[in-house]
Amino acid sequence: MSSEMMFNDINTLFGSVKSILSRQKKPILIYAFNGTGKTRLTNLFYNMNLQDGESSLVCLIYSALFEDAFQWDNIVNELHFMVQDEWLRRLFEDEDLESRIKEIYGRYHFSHFEPFFDVENQLVYFQMATGDDESNDHIKISRAEESLFIWSVYHAVLDLMVDILSDKTENRTTDMFNNVKYIVIDDPVSSIDDTRIVSLAIDLVDTVNKLKELGLKVIILTHHALFFNVVKNIMGDKATSWSLSSSYEGICRKDIKDSPFAYHLFAMTLIKQAIENNTIERYHFNLFRAILEKTANFLGYKHYISLLTGENKDETYRILNIYSHSRIADMEPQDIPSDHKKLFADIFNDFLKSYNWKIED
Repeated sequence: MSSEMMFNDINTLFGSVKSILSRQKKPILIYAFNGTGKTRLTNLFYNMNLQDGESSLVCLIYSALFEDAFQWDNIVNELHFMVQDEWLRRLFEDEDLESRIKEIYGRYHFSHFEPFFDVENQLVYFQMATGDDESNDHIKISRAEESLFIWSVYHAVLDLMVDILSDKTENRTTDMFNNVKYIVIDDPVSSIDDTRIVSLAIDLVDTVNKLKELGLKVIILTHHALFFNVVKNIMGDKATSWSLSSSYEGICRKDIKDSPFAYHLFAMTLIKQAIENNTIERYHFNLFRAILEKTANFLGYKHYISLLTGENKDETYRILNIYSHSRIADMEPQDIPSDHKKLFADIFNDFLKSYNWKIED
């Protein structure tokens, strides 16, 4: 049986994670849906860089805060990077970060274009080779290609840090990584297709192993099942793997076994437990809708409404759309009318019976 532990709040979980990392070299791999606390956990690590009123690079973090430093301009087709962190500006100015970014980015995209940097003006544009002496400048890239580029910047920093910290202290080209203790990576795969997610995960594991040998503590958090599976299956028992779920009682941390991790079974277990404990939250509607869509696609239906049964199927469809499309579906628990909870429970239980799902408690 998997072991579980309940935490009253995110600060208690944060303390537990730090305590465990202080006693082991293994990275921690966490699977958690949006709204369960992974971003808040990441932010607590980020705040360690701001202790005692001074900025010190203790945690090197990839999160939405890192992504938000890069903004695409559709008018001129340029990516502006509004870097607030002094350490990253110094790396662009003093280290050969640009060539590392180009090399890593080149692994993930299959088009004949590459980024060009204007560090002084903090912008990047993309150029496509035409096969002759000419090229197309300032081409527009997709959202996935933009996400891959931003990740490539962070991964280039990790690679550079590995090289620098592998040298003796007196031989290092910079001292900015000397105090780094934690590497925290929160969902690096948004908007990226499955093929590139697999490549990214494989490359990341290779880098994580190098970071581990240098004594750095690594935490990877994600809500993407494929990314989690690839990282977990490669690392095996060389990483500590958990899932997180939240309720009004707190945050539940559950060990994940060595067997392949099934996103849909985990999600359905969470929904089943929420119904039994009367702790249904908005994100449970989102989870159920995702399961319905995948099941409908697998069975050959054009739309998941074909899987809904009963005289209230139209009302159920309407409520699922309201809650799963709402921006607050991924945020903190909100009150849900009791009749909506009952309708949700009825249709979910009918779904389990109709398709003979086996869900463990």
